[in-house]
Order: sequence, then structure tokens, then C-alpha cells
Amino acid sequence: MTTTPKIILRLMLAISLFCFASALAGMLIAFKGQSWYMLAFEVVVLISAVPGVMIGAGRVRSGHAMGMLCLGGVIGITAVLIDPELMKALIQRQTPKVDPVWGVNILPWILARLAAGVLLVGMSALTALLRKPGRSFPLLAKGMAFALPLLVCGGLVLVPSMRGKLAALSPVSLIVIAIAGTAILSVLIAASGHLIIRAFQVGITDDGEAARR
Repeated sequence: MTTTPKIILRLMLAISLFCFASALAGMLIAFKGQSWYMLAFEVVVLISAVPGVMIGAGRVRSGHAMGMLCLGGVIGITAVLIDPELMKALIQRQTPKVDPVWGVNILPWILARLAAGVLLVGMSALTALLRKPGRSFPLLAKGMAFALPLLVCGGLVLVPSMRGKLAALSPVSLIVIAIAGTAILSVLIAASGHLIIRAFQVGITDDGEAARR
């Protein structure tokens, strides 16, 4: 059974401890500020951080990648839902504004949680890929290669001049392009998705074993 790299476990431990400690402080701030919505989310984060600490400390032998994914999802989603306008502002590249709770500016707190969630999801993916790197990474590379044309097409559609050129075409030409483009993109999406999923599936049976101290 393949062991999860110690550096990933240590990072998992550090992030989980941060989530646990920040959740305790967040519960106090939310209670004092009578922000019951925030208080509920902080309780969820606190509970979710406990198995993360156990995984990072090497007390759990398997399920490392899934544990990272679950904790990352929880803290990421709760960070966004504490203020629904936050994600909208970030997507629109605007300066996010979050109302203080009990006189405390919780925006840095939320952004740190969001970053930690994204990092944990990435660590989960890396942990799964490292179980059988000789098989998983080539599959991932092929999947990304099939996805590259999709990204290029998506980028071109966002260019105003390209949209103008498409709009100037005849209706028949647009229909032909739409049919052919849909068929090609469907094949690329299916191939890319299949290969990327396979890249993670090859290591499912080799669930990571925590390194002993």
C-alpha cells in the first residue's frame, strides 16, 4: 500500500489546525455579534476539521485523499456562503466587501479559508495521482491535451472581434459551424473527461496509508 507523502500530511495537519482554531474564534465572534448564520457554519467547520487533524497527525491509515477533498469542500463552501456576494465580487474582479461581525473584519478570514479549501482540493488530487504516477500522470496529460482546444474555443468566443465575425456569417454557415462544432466539442469533452477520470481512478484501490511518526 502506497504511503501518502509526509509533506502532504504535515500540510494537511497545519491547515486542519488552522480551521479548528479559527472556527473556535469564529464561534465566539459570531455569538458575540449575534450572527447565528455565521455561527452555524463555524460549527460545521469545527466538526469537519477534527478528522483532518487526525489524518494529518498520521492517526488514520486510509482515506487521505477523500478526507482532504471533504474538508476542502466544506471550508471552501462555507467561506463563500458566509457572504453570498463575496464570490460574485471576486468573479467580477471587484473589491469584495463584507460587513464586520462584532466589530471584526472577517474578510481576510474568509479569503484565507477559501484559499485553504482550494489548496486542500489540489492536495487531494495530487495524493490520488501519486499512488500510481507512472499510469495516472500520462492519462492526466492526455486528458488536458484534449481539453486544450476547448479552452482555446472558449477564449475565442470571449473576444468581441471574433463574435463580430461570427455574427456576420450567413445563417447557413452558422448552422453548419454550430452542428460541426457541437459534434467536435462533444467528442473532445468525452475524451478529456474520460482520461482525466481514469487518471484518478487508477489509484483508487491504493488508498493512502498515513506515515507513522
